[in-house]
Amino acid sequence: MPRQLLIIGEPGIGKSRLLEACLLRAAQSARILRARPAAAEADLSFAALADLVGDSYDLHADRLPQPQRHALAVALLRAEADGPADSRTIGTATASLIAALASEGPVVIAIDDAQWLDPASASALAFAARRLPAGVRMILARRADTMLMVDLESAITADHTTTLRPGPLSVAALHHLVVAQLGARPSRPVLLRIASASGGNPFYAIELARSWRDSAPPSGTGMLPVSIRLSELVDRRIARLGAGAVAVFGVVALAGRPKRGLVDRVVGRDVSPEVTAAVDEGLLVAEDGRLRFSHPIFGTVVTSSLVDDERRALHGRLADLVDDEEEGARHLSSSLVEPDEDAARRIEAAARTALGRGATAASTELYAAAVRLTPEARTLDLARRLVGEAGARLAIGDVSGARIVAERAEGLPGDPDGVSARLALADVAWADGRLAAARDGLAQALATAPVAARGKIAAQLVGIDVVLAPARVASIADIALELLPAATEPALRGYVLINRFFAGVVAGGRPDIRSLEDGLHLESVAMAHKAISAAPLIWYNAIDDAEAARGRHAAEDAWYRDRGQDGWRAERLSHLALTELRAGNWQLAETHVESSCATIEAFEAAGAWPTPFAWRSLIDAHRGRTERARRTLLPLIEAADLGQNVQWAGLLWSVLGFVEFADGDLAAADRALGTMRERFDLIGYAEVLGDRSEPLHVEALLELGENERARDLLARLERRATVLPRPWIALTLPRTRALVLAAERDLDGARAAIADVDLDLAQRLPFEAAWNALTEGRILRRLGHKRAAAEALTAALSTFTRLGAPAWEARTRSELDRVGLRRADPLVLTASEHRIALLAASGMTNREIAQTAFISPKTVEANLARVYGKLGIRSRAELGARMASEGSV
Repeated sequence: MPRQLLIIGEPGIGKSRLLEACLLRAAQSARILRARPAAAEADLSFAALADLVGDSYDLHADRLPQPQRHALAVALLRAEADGPADSRTIGTATASLIAALASEGPVVIAIDDAQWLDPASASALAFAARRLPAGVRMILARRADTMLMVDLESAITADHTTTLRPGPLSVAALHHLVVAQLGARPSRPVLLRIASASGGNPFYAIELARSWRDSAPPSGTGMLPVSIRLSELVDRRIARLGAGAVAVFGVVALAGRPKRGLVDRVVGRDVSPEVTAAVDEGLLVAEDGRLRFSHPIFGTVVTSSLVDDERRALHGRLADLVDDEEEGARHLSSSLVEPDEDAARRIEAAARTALGRGATAASTELYAAAVRLTPEARTLDLARRLVGEAGARLAIGDVSGARIVAERAEGLPGDPDGVSARLALADVAWADGRLAAARDGLAQALATAPVAARGKIAAQLVGIDVVLAPARVASIADIALELLPAATEPALRGYVLINRFFAGVVAGGRPDIRSLEDGLHLESVAMAHKAISAAPLIWYNAIDDAEAARGRHAAEDAWYRDRGQDGWRAERLSHLALTELRAGNWQLAETHVESSCATIEAFEAAGAWPTPFAWRSLIDAHRGRTERARRTLLPLIEAADLGQNVQWAGLLWSVLGFVEFADGDLAAADRALGTMRERFDLIGYAEVLGDRSEPLHVEALLELGENERARDLLARLERRATVLPRPWIALTLPRTRALVLAAERDLDGARAAIADVDLDLAQRLPFEAAWNALTEGRILRRLGHKRAAAEALTAALSTFTRLGAPAWEARTRSELDRVGLRRADPLVLTASEHRIALLAASGMTNREIAQTAFISPKTVEANLARVYGKLGIRSRAELGARMASEGSV
């Protein structure tokens, strides 16, 4: 059996028979997880998922991480919701549960009539389908004139998928089918008419043959009517069972798979005789105490035959009698045309429940139905339901629809505060990237909201003002902390404390480490919180604490993994890439950031998560890929400027400044970094934790002859060192001072300044240490100390070569050439040979070395041949040992 099998065909062509045949064979060795949704179940959230994994969850729930276990329990109605569930967590839980089953043996997921999967189940399955282990097979059958949800269709039509499209049966095959099914033997002319009229469709052919059999004279010579539709055949067959059976069929058609007792209550009497007759006739199937049509076509015909008044009346009776809250609300909505407040209230409650279960599409539809049925005079109720609909639309990504609905709520008369509508519009603005508009809406809501709601609003304001105006955060954070109860809101209090710490730092104050520690503690005890802050990871990177950054990343990655948040996992991985870049592990940094960006590009959401692409561009610039870095950054900068996201625009300009410097365009670097500073000044960012541009900006300005501006930037870096000392500043400040002194022709002062470096810091930040050595070599050369200059420059070149920084390698080689000391020893490796030797000793193939060093494989081979000759060795094993003995690897 292929890993994924998709069976597509017209109604009645035999899709279900093919699926059954596959399952009959698979059941000998595999566990079968099966669902057979009906048309009436297409709107019932997680109905198909419950069929597939409900029993397995009851047996194996303890094998799931707690967030997944709870989310799936809520979706399957095993637990109460404690807030809106995340559909991705439900999808992850589904994948984890199926993977747990697959660890015990093969698993087959089978879904017949998949076109009627409810959206919530389809979403969970689409998410899970991309994450299932190799031991899981999927079989889905759907009608050719329908489509699955886009996400599910794409998930199951990837690689390793086989698609079957059953075709019409031959006349001979139809003959055998009719004989086997009906025991009838139509004449050759009749059989030909059946084949022609049915088009070889086996279900249609059987119904035609049944009609011929039941109406033919005893001689069996009767002819088939010239033209008869399948729906007419089914209508006749149903009608023969009488009006009582027709009433039963109506309930089964609209209720999906009702229990026998429900059918009795809706019809108003015991319907056992009609059910027995329908089962004997082959129209209904009774299984597990429920009724369903033996073929979906019967349900389609019954539903289409109901007149509007009859259908609405039947929906009304079902609304009063079904047990499921959402199903009852849907029947109630379908039964009414005119506004009805009692009905609207009941449907609104079902919408809230659906949102809590993670059925966002269902919640949106139910809120819209509640809005439709709300009388015009009840403006407060209407506003509340519109706000609910806006929130549900945001949850499914319909930002423009959410804005329209929320604006309608805000414009309703009779609501003196309009707090809920303003909050909804603020959420829309946030999702739309309009942070200033979101902030304005929250501020207005805070001023008029009831006291009980103000704490949460103030917490939201804290999160926005960290980006827009960090100087405002402290006062708003105090309000939030005063209003948020410590016992019931630990996660929000932790969020506020962490952001207050972060805002205080970027506003130029000394770090309040106690706030950070208290916030992290509250975050850790609030296990059910809905978000985890990125601020600690940013902070640890800012202070060059690589071990703390790695530890924090591991905690955040586990948190997002357990909830199926792949996008945020990718975003956080890019921060780890930055950690490894600073620590000198550039190959690992590249691996992390490329994985991060690939995941986000798969979501087609690069603009929503610019961090990975900013850090990839920074890594690219270090590695010499300045053209890709520039192509990546410019659209992101444009989008940030259009969205008035000043903070992100500033950081992107900072990275672009490094790119231009690496490319040798010092004037462009100056322009980019000047623009960066303007952006951050607009929002009061005195300290930009992600920006380390002063040292290179000073160097660029001095080369451009802008000595006074360079002096000002040096003073700025010195102030940053005073307010918030960090390893990278301790390492680069001596270099920056030395550059300024050298430009003022105080070479002795410059030499003294550059020598004032902590060697321990140099080991933690190898790239910056090598840059210092390059600067020291230049100063020593100008002082005439050629040998000392050569030693410093050789050390710098060795590190730049090991890291793979071609622009800095080129600058260092140029300086070495200017020193004038040429190594006469023909057995000494050149800088290029040394770099190739290091890469080969690390285990890279020639092709990998060529890609890393931006040279051809033939050049790699030539360099290695010279290395082997100079070192007197013959193999890579000997090369690795030699480089290790020299301390190079």
